[in-house]
Amino acid sequence: MSDKQPVAAAYPRLSIAYFLQFAIWASYAFALTGFVAKYLQFTGAQVGWIGAAIPIGAIIAPLIVGPIADRYFAAQKVLAFLHIVAGLLLCFAGVQKEFVPMLIAMIAVGMCYMPTIALMNSIVFEHIPNRDNAPRVFMFGTIGWIAIVLFIQAFFGGGETNQFFFVGAACCFILAVYALTLPNTPPKGASDGDALGLKAFTLFKKPSFVVFVLTLLLVGIPGCGLFFTLCVPMLMQGGYPAPLALTTINQFSEVLFMALLPIFALRVGLKNVILIGSAAWFLRYFCFMEQTFTFALAGLLLHGLCYAFLYVAAYMYGDRVASDDMKASVQSLLACLILGVGQVCGSVLAGHLLAAYPAKMTSFEFDAPAAVVAEAVQVEATAEEVAPTAAPEEAAPEATQTEAPAAEAAPAEEAAPAVEETAPAAEEAAPAEEAAPAVEEAAPAAEEAAPAVEEAAPATEPAAEPAAPAEPAAESESTSDVEEEAQVEVTEVVEVAAGKQTFQLPAWTDPDLAKSAWQMLDLSRYVSKKSPDAAPAADLNQYAKDNTLTLADFPEEGIQFGDTLYTQEMLQSMLRQVYAVVNPDAKDVADADIKVTLAEYQKIQCNDWAKIYKVPMIMIGLGFVIFLLFGKNPPKQEEA
Repeated sequence: MSDKQPVAAAYPRLSIAYFLQFAIWASYAFALTGFVAKYLQFTGAQVGWIGAAIPIGAIIAPLIVGPIADRYFAAQKVLAFLHIVAGLLLCFAGVQKEFVPMLIAMIAVGMCYMPTIALMNSIVFEHIPNRDNAPRVFMFGTIGWIAIVLFIQAFFGGGETNQFFFVGAACCFILAVYALTLPNTPPKGASDGDALGLKAFTLFKKPSFVVFVLTLLLVGIPGCGLFFTLCVPMLMQGGYPAPLALTTINQFSEVLFMALLPIFALRVGLKNVILIGSAAWFLRYFCFMEQTFTFALAGLLLHGLCYAFLYVAAYMYGDRVASDDMKASVQSLLACLILGVGQVCGSVLAGHLLAAYPAKMTSFEFDAPAAVVAEAVQVEATAEEVAPTAAPEEAAPEATQTEAPAAEAAPAEEAAPAVEETAPAAEEAAPAEEAAPAVEEAAPAAEEAAPAVEEAAPATEPAAEPAAPAEPAAESESTSDVEEEAQVEVTEVVEVAAGKQTFQLPAWTDPDLAKSAWQMLDLSRYVSKKSPDAAPAADLNQYAKDNTLTLADFPEEGIQFGDTLYTQEMLQSMLRQVYAVVNPDAKDVADADIKVTLAEYQKIQCNDWAKIYKVPMIMIGLGFVIFLLFGKNPPKQEEA
């Protein structure tokens, strides 16, 4: 008979802890790779390594944390300490913009967080009245996952800002405090030190176990590790509504199939269950290859079948084939293979696939010399208007009272050189026949300055006569400074105009998706303080006709996207470049024939997902065939 005292309100207390435990993981699990890929512009390989950071921590941590927790400190105290450190590390990671500091921070987060799952499980199994009812507690982990993802989507921009790091850190700090209120779970003393499940290697003498582990790696490597890394970037590129919130479909599906798993295991056997799970992964990636919203939803809905019927079934398989003295070792080995090796290799593979099959076009280049010439003349004229203000007070009263433009008020001997310096700048920037209209539009104060240099000098002569009594030294110094300042400004603008600038392709979303009920997943619209009468964000969909854009569809005033005004000329240049990428063999196409559809526009901004997902499908198919031909059912529970 056990001396252990029952714990008051064990189920609700432990359920809250489990809720917070998996809310932490969910805060960054999907958002992380999508954020660094799209907003920090990490390369494909770098995205893969960021996705592998947490699993790397999971491999290292048992060697360090496990022995300490087993021998020296109560589980709840270690849990609290590790979550405090993990929270601080998440805050640090949230402000990083470079690859190496981000990678180091997230590996450290993995080293602190992943051991807490085992510690939390040990607390749960130690204190619930009936160990068979543990799933009643574990279910709150799934609920916590869903809740925190929807919370981040609603209030903190989903995976489109760095705020998810800080939400995860806040959950860490809350759980650290709450852990100290959990039932005391003292250390168990000296451990057998088999954190990596080394005892389980004796099972490799059995061919059936070798086949099982080989299948687990062939399916597991392209499984969760690759999926977690690629999922949100894929959903973002597809233009689907609320990408981060969409991933909660995985957890809703998981709840259903976790409930069905024991029934299937009993009716069809664990071998067939694992085969079903492997086939589900194959089918999921086939759906993602199609790159339509309907197929993407189908792939997400398969998550419960993929996860429960492969990963959870693998733990059940390992428990069946292991003897009592090595059950823990087998579970440690499988955890190391699935959560460690499999996810690291899967994430790195995902990164290499992203780099190998990049998007064809995500930005365009534009150079508009005519627009910049007009701006340069305006700056020159504005600078010359300042000259009389800087002149000495001794200047003639008649000059200050005239209604002529300020440029005509400058002394004759100084105005002429200023005009002479302006004319060459305009001639170098654009042809003479284009410079005059530009001057007329951009600088009314300096009207006809470029084509009529001779008129500028006489116009200034009458105003210059009263300025004779002024002190030459002061006047010369003041006007010289103004001329120098004006020339610097003109040169600066001309230099910017001379080089091509890169702009992101503007947004163009699917109008059907924008009106669909799936937009309700974007919970931020319900909590935003934005006025309901505010104009919608700019979108090329507002100008396209029948989901097709032509050069004539862009308005003369241009379109404001964020902080950048895309002029009509810029948008037309952009569409020509997009058309050239979509139709690489087209030559000398007339402007009237240039048309780009929504599907073409979105496709060139996406990685080649059909080729990317073909690789994991081959690996999964190979694992399926090997286990189908050579795998065996483990003994039943009563036989084991």
